[in-house]
Amino acid sequence: MTTRSIRTATAERTQALGIGTVTIKTPSHPIELNDALHATNIQTALLSVSSATIRGIRVTFEPTGEVVFEKEGHVVATGTR
Repeated sequence: MTTRSIRTATAERTQALGIGTVTIKTPSHPIELNDALHATNIQTALLSVSSATIRGIRVTFEPTGEVVFEKEGHVVATGTR
């Protein structure tokens, strides 16, 4: 794979060294993310909100800092920003 540039929310740039599928374990069920980019120099996991919404996921940012991901009216994951 040719490296691919990633731009973070803070406008920093880094390179993705690979692409694949990642399975995230949640208390209710595993979530599979396709076309996940692998960047070795990023210490935390990043999720593209625009990619999620294109795939039918509704993303809500709550005032408390919680992020809620819903698909077809069901909460599929939550997190914090």
